[in-house]
Amino acid sequence: MVKVRTREQLDQEIEQFSAASEPDNRDFGGEDMGESTSKMRQLRPDQCEPWRFHNRSQLWLTGEKHEQLKASIREFGQQQPGLVRAPSDAHDTFQIIFGLRRWYACKDLVLPFDANVLPHDAPDKLCAQLMATENDDSENISEYEKALSYRQLIQANIFENQIALAAAHRVSKQYVSKLMRASALAEVEWLTPILNTMITSVSINKAAKLVTLISDKDNDKKLKKSVENGLLAGCLDANDVFIKLVACIEGDNKKEETVLLQKSFKSVASSKTATSGTTTIKIDPSAFNDDTYEQLVKTINVHLESLRKQRQSTMVD
Repeated sequence: MVKVRTREQLDQEIEQFSAASEPDNRDFGGEDMGESTSKMRQLRPDQCEPWRFHNRSQLWLTGEKHEQLKASIREFGQQQPGLVRAPSDAHDTFQIIFGLRRWYACKDLVLPFDANVLPHDAPDKLCAQLMATENDDSENISEYEKALSYRQLIQANIFENQIALAAAHRVSKQYVSKLMRASALAEVEWLTPILNTMITSVSINKAAKLVTLISDKDNDKKLKKSVENGLLAGCLDANDVFIKLVACIEGDNKKEETVLLQKSFKSVASSKTATSGTTTIKIDPSAFNDDTYEQLVKTINVHLESLRKQRQSTMVD
């Protein structure tokens, strides 16, 4: 079960870390908005940039939800501050830990961005925890976005392994494992550009299933070629994509069986035709004898001729 921090706990953690840090007396600009230890400020949007491990897709920064947020800020102001890390020798801008959507809306509206400011030495591990808490307490990002974020954090050695990440984010090891499995889709070069345009609708369970299928090199090759030939044309969301990709592979395993000859209610010969067109004829040697041999051969020949005509008809159509 996911254990979510409350916003009060989040604010306390920000304050506690800031209070324990060495004071930073550099002037970064922006208007001080209060006496909080974390130094809430009004910052110019051009003073800020997204933290490299932020987990919001660009899709959140456009479209209807973005316009709704802009309208809200225009009418009521920014209701909740974001969180940034102060500039350092390595970064000359404020790095946005969370509040990316609010920052982008303020940028469009040419308004100051309200944010708590963490000291420049706040570690990435703490920033990742605070970002996760904020996202759970506000409008949730998709699980697939979380999965990609987890993958980034582990690959960058912010967390040494899945167990450490699970403990820091207060989620189960099984949950992290499931998301990490799904995040492997990010390594599939021919699929990533497609999913990036519909990332908020990606199902973790379906992504994990597709990862399993694509781990077979033959399947991967077949799917890549099928996509190049227009398999995914007309797909509106990730669910449509997964349905078509999975069907492209599993369809070959779903066969229609026809009993060609039976004796005493037992199948002597049967035919299975895969959706790809491949036909397999199965004969049970124990179910026929010399008396039924000629009948079996005749029946199979008739069936093969029928299949040949069907193929010719399909080619003409």
